Amino acid sequence: MKRQSFTLVEMLTVLAIIMVLAGLLYPAITSSRTTARAAACLSNQKQVITAINMAMNASNHRFYSPAYTGTDNGADDAKVRWTARLKNRKYLPEYEVMRCTEVLFPPSDRDGLGDDAFTFGAVNHTDTETKGFDFRGTKFLKDSSKNDVPPTKLMLGACSWNTKRQGGALLVPTSATTDDKAKGTVVLAHRGAVNMFFLDGRAVGLNVNELTANPVYYPSYGDSCAAQFDKDKHTTIK
Repeated sequence: MKRQSFTLVEMLTVLAIIMVLAGLLYPAITSSRTTARAAACLSNQKQVITAINMAMNASNHRFYSPAYTGTDNGADDAKVRWTARLKNRKYLPEYEVMRCTEVLFPPSDRDGLGDDAFTFGAVNHTDTETKGFDFRGTKFLKDSSKNDVPPTKLMLGACSWNTKRQGGALLVPTSATTDDKAKGTVVLAHRGAVNMFFLDGRAVGLNVNELTANPVYYPSYGDSCAAQFDKDKHTTIK
């Protein structure tokens, strides 16, 4: 008579084969998901820098990124966080587009800060200044030695987080960490790479080797020039 069922040994053998195959496939699946999240983050940044350039075109080529959180009534650019300005004036549909896919968004523990505070980090000017970054002419496009810095190398923002791994809308590129919830530091969020967006409208992922071979800069408000980003002043996901 033909046997109709598996023996225990056969069932265990099949289960063992399935487990081995699953173990082989899991790293590839995880890697694919990580790659997909990095690509989604980069897509977000491309939308962000496009929106920033549209807003700058309507503001005499100035980029406003203050620490204020004032109500956006369409008049006082210097008192509205850059993220709120882009959303409220319909340059971008929602804050989710302004967030890194690997950085936490806190539903609580915000210290009264709104959704606009936990996003990509953008370089910011001081609270006492009301003129924003004025990129007309060569201002902020020369370094401290008066050498030219092209828009392709002038970073306006990047993936960033604070000490709680929460995104901070104001970027502090000179610090390794920050406890300020509204501020973040550049973070290699995507398997050793960071997504950055630049004045020329690019958004690109760069790893440490690429940052070493091709240094990037950011506008230094107090000096009215471009400062070189120190790749050793960032944090990494462990």
